[in-house]
Amino acid sequence: MKLRVIAKPTLTLKQENMVLNVGEEFEVTEERGAEILKATFNGKPVVEYVPSEGSAEADERIKALEEQVATLEAEKASLVEELEAANKLLAEDDSENVNENKKNNKKDKGEDK
Repeated sequence: MKLRVIAKPTLTLKQENMVLNVGEEFEVTEERGAEILKATFNGKPVVEYVPSEGSAEADERIKALEEQVATLEAEKASLVEELEAANKLLAEDDSENVNENKKNNKKDKGEDK
């Protein structure tokens, strides 16, 4: 993984025994790169990811997946709205059935007397 230093003035990587200045690029394993990408100084990242030349295909795949996620989220929102509307109708129907049952029970009690 290729990374670029963006923190000032220098970045010291003890495991790699390296001291890097702002703008310098370096390569590390994916695992180590993930660790370094999480690092911050004063709440700001210390490095940024540098895409490799062959990553255009990966970038296209990521973009396609992000579009799929957006589509699925929109579909989910629509389904949630439909479900909420259906639940509301069911609740109204239940309420009407309860009221009708109460009326019928009163009629039945009146006939028994």
